[in-house]
Amino acid sequence: MKKLLFIKFGGGILTDKKKAYTLNHKFIDLLPKILPPDLLDRYNVILGTGGGSFAHYEAKQAKIPGHVTDRQGRVGVGKTHLAAQKLQSIVAERLLESGWPIFTVSPSDLMDGKRIDISILQHLWRDGLVPLVHGDVIITEQLSQFDIFSTEKIAEVILTECKNKYPKITAIFLTDVTGIVKDGTVLRRIDTKDKLDFDTNSNIDVTGGMAEKVRSAFALAAMDVDVTIASGFETDVIERILNGKLVGTNFDH
Repeated sequence: MKKLLFIKFGGGILTDKKKAYTLNHKFIDLLPKILPPDLLDRYNVILGTGGGSFAHYEAKQAKIPGHVTDRQGRVGVGKTHLAAQKLQSIVAERLLESGWPIFTVSPSDLMDGKRIDISILQHLWRDGLVPLVHGDVIITEQLSQFDIFSTEKIAEVILTECKNKYPKITAIFLTDVTGIVKDGTVLRRIDTKDKLDFDTNSNIDVTGGMAEKVRSAFALAAMDVDVTIASGFETDVIERILNGKLVGTNFDH
C-alpha cells in the first residue's frame, strides 16, 4: 500500500510577499526539479500552495477573516479566492509542462463547515492524478462571516480524514528559510512538548507566517504525521527528507 505525502509550497518562497502579485521566479523555475521522478510510485501525493503576495494581499484589503456587510467586502471575498487560484494555476502550469499529472482543487468547494469531503481526492489518487490545493476563503455557517483557511489548516483537515487509511503520512512545508532558527542555529528536532515564541508581525500574511506553520506542525505531529519544515531551494530536499535525513526542522511525536 502506498504512503501519503502532503507537500506545501509556501507563499514566502513562491512569491515576494513585500510586493503584491510578484512571483519568485527563481523558485518557480526549480519546481519540477524538486519532486523526485519516482514519487508517485511510492506515495499518494497532495500538493498545496500558500497565498503569498497574491491571496494574502487581497485578504488584507478585504479585512478577511471577518464579517462582510457590503458589496465592496463581498467583491473582496471573490478577489481573495481568485488570487489564491491564480497562484495555484501558475504552479500547476509549471508542473504540468514538466509532465506532472496535476489536478487543481479549491478547498472551499470540498468543505462543509470545517470538515472536508476527501472522496474526490481518493478518486484522483486512484486515477494517478496529483491534487493541488491552496489556502482559501471559507464560507462559515454564520451569515456573511468569512474565514481564511491556510494551506496548513487544509493539510490538517485532509490528513485528519486520512490518518486511519494509510500506514504512514508525511507532511513537508517548503519555505524560504532553512527551518526553525534559534540563536542563529537551525533546530533539527523539536518535540511537541516544546514551547516556542515567534514574531508574527507582518504587513501582509494574515495566517501568522512561521508561527502558523509551527502550530500546524505540532497539530500534525500529535496525529503521528512526520512533519518537516525546510528550505525549498535545495533540489533534493524532498528525497532527503523521505530517506530519513535530518533536513530543516523535524517535529517529533
